[in-house]
Parts: sequence; structure tokens; C-alpha cells
Amino acid sequence: MKITIMSFVLLASFVLNAKDTKLQITMDETFTIKENPDWVVKIERYMPLRLADVSIFSQKGYDFDLKLYFKSDTKDLSNFNTPDKIKKSIIDSSKQYLPYCTEKTIILKKLKVKRFGFYAQLTDKQLINQKTIPRGKYKYMTRGFYRTGSGSVLGFSLMTNDLDTKAYKQILAYILSFEK
Repeated sequence: MKITIMSFVLLASFVLNAKDTKLQITMDETFTIKENPDWVVKIERYMPLRLADVSIFSQKGYDFDLKLYFKSDTKDLSNFNTPDKIKKSIIDSSKQYLPYCTEKTIILKKLKVKRFGFYAQLTDKQLINQKTIPRGKYKYMTRGFYRTGSGSVLGFSLMTNDLDTKAYKQILAYILSFEK
């Protein structure tokens, strides 16, 4: 059994290195991760019909680090089927960062999506006053979660050195483009 699982993981790793990667999260919902020549995309974990964790970071141009967490949440699961459950998930998973941030509490903002979703922005207190930040270090973290379809959700963590710039908004638009 162990050999079969390892063979599947190795095969999946090989297949997932193709230009565009399709991730089937539910029977009815498949998401495509498009290749971008400026980005490095790595599928960290993929369990068809359950979940996928994807890391994306820039190798040139705008410096960012993005984690995407696709999850199946069909009617039989219903872990994230209400706005309150999504809010609770963001707050619970973000509390660990508060000792390192300038913010004392997590303030949620609504995402502009068809169903429902929210995000919070946190600021690294060690980097807040630095004029220049080395590549790969980030001042801001935007963490969010939204309902992508009737049976799926997407959590994300985006680390950048600015907020509300054109490049930042383009990455946020990319994150929201997975909505069905």
C-alpha cells in the first residue's frame, strides 16, 4: 500500500509540473492554475476531490509570496458554508501572527465576490519603518477565505511590501478569479 501511495505522489508531481495545472476539488468544480513566466508555481499538496495547497512566488518583477488553499466543502461537509464559519476560520488561523504584528486585533473586510468571503491585513512590526526591504521579506500579509463555488472554498495568504498598488490589486484579482 505504501508503495502505491508513493507511486501516485510521484506521478502526481510529474503531471502537476505541466504548463497549466487542473485541480479537481469536487465532482463539479475544477480549478486551473495558469503558468506565468514571472512566477514559480508549486503544488505542495493535492488530494483530488478534497484539497490542494499551492505556493506561488515571483522570480522576477513584483515581489510577493502567495499560498492558495483549495478545499472541498460540499453539502455533506458544510465546514465553511456560512459567512460566520469563514470569519471564524480567518480569525482562528490568524491569531498566531498577532504577537509579530502592529495590529492588536484582526479586523475583517468583505471581499467583493458572488457568495461570501472576507480578508484581513496584518503588518510586520519589525519591517514597518524600514525604507528598503530585501527580496523575500514582506511587510504585509493579506489573509482571506471565500466561497468559490457551491461545493468549494479558497483560503489564501498573500505577502507583499505594499498594499493597494496596481501589482497588489492584480494579484488579488488573480486570487478572486477562481470564483465559479
